Amino acid sequence: MDNAREAATKPARVRALLTHPALWLVICIGALVFLARGIVNLPIGPMYWDTFVYFDAVHRINLGQIPIVDFSAPVGPLGYYAMWIMTRLFPDGQPLLLAQWSMLLITAPLMLILASDVAGRSRFTALALTIPFLIFAVLPFNVIAYFSYPGVDGFGIYNRHAAQLLYLTAATVFFIPGSNKKILLLSVLVLALFLSKITAFLSGGLLLAFALLAGRIMLREALLTALICAAIVAALQLVSGMTLAYVNDILLLATANSGALLPRFMTAASQHLGVLGAGGAVMVFLILDDLMPRSDARWTANAPKYLIYRMFDRDWLWIGTLLFAGLFFETQNTGSHGFTLLWPGLLFVWLRRQPLPEPRRTILLVLIALVCIPSLMSVLHKTGRTLGVAPTYDAIENNNLRTLGNVTTKPIFMQRAAETEQWYGDNADAIADLAERGELISFVLYSVPSYQVLWLRIHDQLVDAVRAYEAQNNVRFSSILTLDFTNILPYLMGRNAPKHVAIGADPSRTVGALDADAIAAVEETDLVVHRKCPVTTGTQELYAIYKPALSGRRKIELTPCFDAYIK
Repeated sequence: MDNAREAATKPARVRALLTHPALWLVICIGALVFLARGIVNLPIGPMYWDTFVYFDAVHRINLGQIPIVDFSAPVGPLGYYAMWIMTRLFPDGQPLLLAQWSMLLITAPLMLILASDVAGRSRFTALALTIPFLIFAVLPFNVIAYFSYPGVDGFGIYNRHAAQLLYLTAATVFFIPGSNKKILLLSVLVLALFLSKITAFLSGGLLLAFALLAGRIMLREALLTALICAAIVAALQLVSGMTLAYVNDILLLATANSGALLPRFMTAASQHLGVLGAGGAVMVFLILDDLMPRSDARWTANAPKYLIYRMFDRDWLWIGTLLFAGLFFETQNTGSHGFTLLWPGLLFVWLRRQPLPEPRRTILLVLIALVCIPSLMSVLHKTGRTLGVAPTYDAIENNNLRTLGNVTTKPIFMQRAAETEQWYGDNADAIADLAERGELISFVLYSVPSYQVLWLRIHDQLVDAVRAYEAQNNVRFSSILTLDFTNILPYLMGRNAPKHVAIGADPSRTVGALDADAIAAVEETDLVVHRKCPVTTGTQELYAIYKPALSGRRKIELTPCFDAYIK
């Protein structure tokens, strides 16, 4: 009898193991570790050079510089420190994969805690939260396509990181009951959002504020979370001075970009019109359903205790709050995963509306699918296309790019990069004239794979040229600055990078007039190089900004694509 009972329980144990989200998290992380340890080449895609900003930051951290304090950055410091850890753990890892997966150092343990807690009540709910999280956290693709040919997306890594944190914040609000565990999760998430990207922090704050009004977060939990976060932020200020410097950077960026907020709302709304439309339809359905007669048992089983909470704890208000939070988040670096924070809310609404009559429940399910499926299929489709064509792409030959050169591309883009390099040199004056008019030679220049290949080619040549100049003139440039979007040369050559200059240098967003510290740092830099293949509005504006610090230097041509200013 005991043997029969034991035999009957074995399938149940296996089923329980296979449906536990912890198993799938461990399997997934194990696979990522395996991939990160090996040499992987990825098809280069739109704005791949955004990845190199991380390596500029990592190199500066290795030099002892502190993000925000010693150099300004487009976003908070957390992602750069996570990437620094990843490069220490996986020195041969593919750059974009390390950047994409670096936030899992924080989010994977949080997801494990959250999913394990939810699994104790419902395995289905736990898996429904875990699987979408892993898909969007692992795959390096945005929802919106910026170029028609397959390739990984360099653009939007910051937003993909922040979207993971927002997803977990929403999941914690909806599925973790009031407890010390909830306070722990919210404290880590709020702090991570603040130190990652301020727009994500504000979006998450909007959700948490509404959750407080609706009774999903108690006042005690909110106060303790705020106190824990404030204490850690204050400690960061005492130890490094980072907090006030970060707040100052945020205020400067907000001032510089305040006039562009409304157009960005319109852009984000137009790009995600399908999600907004379907989400709006879900809201309309929920409003109409609330107007229909319902049994007391169906409502009181899930209703908050106090009347003030019942006023706000309406499913349609939850969905509306999540939609607005996602839209606000998407006003920065549009096209990423900003609306994935809707998924835990939609799951919560679906589970709470299970007592609905079958026809209405089917309608709700269809509307929820219309919100979720397009984003999911976009990422999966881009993944499938890229994996499908990857074997037909060629590796980019180089001598000096280290792991940054672990990319492939179509032979036609390789050929085009070589041809345009020659053409840019032959037509430098005409291209410069166009840049002076505020125009690029192509509106989508940075999204074109051949441009990203060209950028790598000319930097590979630049390293050789610098070494040749040093050998011929018996000098060594101990510090180097590139007047370009990213200053990757110090990382490639193992040299110092000057303090007090911006990484991810975008004159329209992140770089303003130089202060005294920046001017002094640039003046002390041994070698300053300026890209001219091709001349762009960005390189011209950066040169104009840094020109006051370049006086008294000797200008030479290191390569047909780079001028150098030597102290």
